[in-house]
Amino acid sequence: MSATRRKTSGSSDAWRTLYGLAEQIRELAPWQWMQEHHIFGVSFPQNNEVGFVSVMGTLEQHRAVTVYLGTEGIRGFWHAEDLDPSDDPASIFHVPQLMASFEDRSLLEDRDVQQIRRLGLSYRGKGAWPFFRSYRPGYHPWFLTSGEVEMLSIAVEQTLGIANRAKEDISLLEPEVEDSYIVRVPEGSGEQTIWKDRQMSFQLEPFQIKPNLDAKQFDEVIALGQSGCEFELDCVPAPVRIGPEGTRPQWPQVLIVAEAESGLIIGTGFLSAEDGLSALWSEIPGKLLTIFSNSSTRPAGVRVRSKLYRDILRPLLNELKVDITKQPDLPALEEAKESLFEFLTRR
Repeated sequence: MSATRRKTSGSSDAWRTLYGLAEQIRELAPWQWMQEHHIFGVSFPQNNEVGFVSVMGTLEQHRAVTVYLGTEGIRGFWHAEDLDPSDDPASIFHVPQLMASFEDRSLLEDRDVQQIRRLGLSYRGKGAWPFFRSYRPGYHPWFLTSGEVEMLSIAVEQTLGIANRAKEDISLLEPEVEDSYIVRVPEGSGEQTIWKDRQMSFQLEPFQIKPNLDAKQFDEVIALGQSGCEFELDCVPAPVRIGPEGTRPQWPQVLIVAEAESGLIIGTGFLSAEDGLSALWSEIPGKLLTIFSNSSTRPAGVRVRSKLYRDILRPLLNELKVDITKQPDLPALEEAKESLFEFLTRR
């Protein structure tokens, strides 16, 4: 398939191309025969980075074409696919990606509506409005940059071709070799660009958790007499947007620790996902150690809802001789979270 020639990225022509391609996807409805795990790659001519494309909407709940950027993106996708039901699915928002989805009018912001009006386009109906967003670790979903408009257009255009081929033979997207993908690679440039298939393998290392613990704090906490109390703990997206108006706002996570019997907040700590999920998760043990130190408390046990957080915290808590258990319900934590979120949203 030859590439459609695009004018200056971010111009009305570039946006019109993207909306037009999105409409073709909606009409084709590839989610009727493609599932999220039917991944293929696109090598972007701008930077030779590979984006990994996933089509969502098999259950007609959220129809979208998502491009996970680089090996960090596809690694984050597979991690989200393998999450334990107890784990927070919001971690997918900290995976680098571009998304073209179809939403209700109520989800669009003024800037989206103004863009559609400027192009002279109109949409009607539930789940019929094209919606484009960029996701970066540590930030709220945001509007596309000019370069991202071009990248997402290329990915959606290649999805049209791959989806039609997969409709006839879905094995195209089911390679026999693990971590191997069909990647669409451009040859030539401009109107002479020809896209070809190339089978490529990517070695995806698991996320590495490397806590940075303060040795002095550790010694202080281990020297404390162990109390009989139990703590409940979770790490969740904070309901805040940090940054100047009109710029992509930062989106921190917040670690919340509450006393199980009283519901009293023992401590909180903000964490950033800006350097990726590994860096975010590596911060959690050190933040918890600081909370123990500041509260002068070494509890008898810590309760978590998430299998992921249990596994992350177990090495530290074993050394501190603090039990850790996974429980589906954390009533004290929920009460503390509600109180904290009410305070944060009032500011």
